Amino acid sequence: MAWRDTLLTASFKGIEFDVERVDDAEQRSLALHEIPYRDGADVEDLGRGPKRMRFAAIVFNNDPELDDHQARLDRLLAALRSAEPGALVHPVFGNVARAICTQWGVSFDAELRDAAKLTLEFIEAGSVLRVFDSPSPVLAAEKITQLGDAARSAADASLVRRVEAVRIGPAQRTLELKAQMNAALGKLRLFSEATSPATVLSGLDPIFYPQAYVADARFLMDRGLQGLPFGGRNLLATLTGAVNAIVGSGLADFDRAAQLLGPQAMLLTAPNADGLLVQAHAQVQASCSLAQAAAIVLAAELETALLDRADVERLAAVARTAVQGAIDSLRAATPGGESAEAGAALRALAYQVQAAATAVIEQRPPVVLRAAPLTGPLRLVAHAFYGDHTRAGELARLNRFGQTLVVQAGQALNAYAS
Repeated sequence: MAWRDTLLTASFKGIEFDVERVDDAEQRSLALHEIPYRDGADVEDLGRGPKRMRFAAIVFNNDPELDDHQARLDRLLAALRSAEPGALVHPVFGNVARAICTQWGVSFDAELRDAAKLTLEFIEAGSVLRVFDSPSPVLAAEKITQLGDAARSAADASLVRRVEAVRIGPAQRTLELKAQMNAALGKLRLFSEATSPATVLSGLDPIFYPQAYVADARFLMDRGLQGLPFGGRNLLATLTGAVNAIVGSGLADFDRAAQLLGPQAMLLTAPNADGLLVQAHAQVQASCSLAQAAAIVLAAELETALLDRADVERLAAVARTAVQGAIDSLRAATPGGESAEAGAALRALAYQVQAAATAVIEQRPPVVLRAAPLTGPLRLVAHAFYGDHTRAGELARLNRFGQTLVVQAGQALNAYAS
């Protein structure tokens, strides 16, 4: 259609849309100080107010043979609903680094069956003034839990919609979907039963009661996670006396969870199109639980530092790989963009895992190679390095000495710079 050639192109958070009209408005913020018995007022300039941008936008099919405007609209709406600022590419003035959509509306016209019109209002957000420059693993752990719940809920909703659609279709497809759901639940059960006593599920038919199925899947993940002590950090055990660093840190429990919850552990046998969504749902549940396990270990490092940098980096990499696997599976199972909300939550989840790991690493001095100034036990070397013999355990962990207690003069050791 010729009228489409006159449209302008804009984007928000990387999602493009077309614009029919743009109205921008700016104003200065002023404070008026009036004084009794004196005409006029003193005007105090408080700076330029935020820029407001109002768009009359339209989303239509890019290809006349494909009905893809609904999927594109869903992706755009998911970005608009997010409270996080994002990059807005203005069709006239270019990039606005931080913008928030404060209001949006969608309308449909019978004469435009393959398009949706939107009214959007964006406000320019200023740069964030941080009170605390250093990220906190504890706050990141709380955010990981919130984002995990959001991703799970979105994946649950997608699966429930698919089951309800399949239920009214051919019986053979329904039976195949049921078999795939039971197989996925069995894989999730392996994690729960490996860490906790036998669990009792609803036992309801997943085809007729899909809400019960997704509740069972979440229960299995939560129960399995509660059964891992993480060196006593999960409130199920207490550390007393000297403990092995790796066991005390909970890294061994995390590795155990990673074996049972990794992307490969959730793969189904020959899944069809419906089975791919069931498999993706299981991977979302598993990866969110694994991210929570990583958060428990990383938050505990604030109290007692037991892991070296390599361990922290590996832990974050394993958790992020599992989340990326879930994102890839969702994209393969819902090519129309149905999983946009869950994918956005999972991407934010992976970022929070990275932020927590970064905070743990940055709270310690850098590791350097130092030559042992004398031959003797680690306590003596620690005293020579730092004037504090109690840091011998720290040297043992950084160098993975195990039972080695004596070092030779001139031997290169990993040690904190201060």
